Amino acid sequence: MEYNMVPISSEDREAVIDIFNHYIENSFAAYPERKVPYEFFDLFLRNTAGYPTVAAKDENKNVLGFGMLHPHLRCLPWREPPR
Repeated sequence: MEYNMVPISSEDREAVIDIFNHYIENSFAAYPERKVPYEFFDLFLRNTAGYPTVAAKDENKNVLGFGMLHPHLRCLPWREPPR
C-alpha cells in the first residue's frame, strides 16, 4: 500500500475524530471516557499550533492514521499527575 505523510488540515476533521473515537470505544488507552464530537478537532488544532502534525493518507487521500505533538496534555485524564 502506498501512503503519504502530510500535515493535518481542516479537511481531515471527520476522519481524525472518527479514528480517535474508535480508540475511545475500543481500547483502554488514556482517552476521554466518551466519544467526542467533530468540534473536538478544533481543540486538536489549537493545542498543536506551532507543533508538528501528520496524517497518513492512502492514494485516494483517505486518512489511515494521524499523530501530533503538543506542549502537554490538557484533557481531563491528564490534569493531575498519577498517584
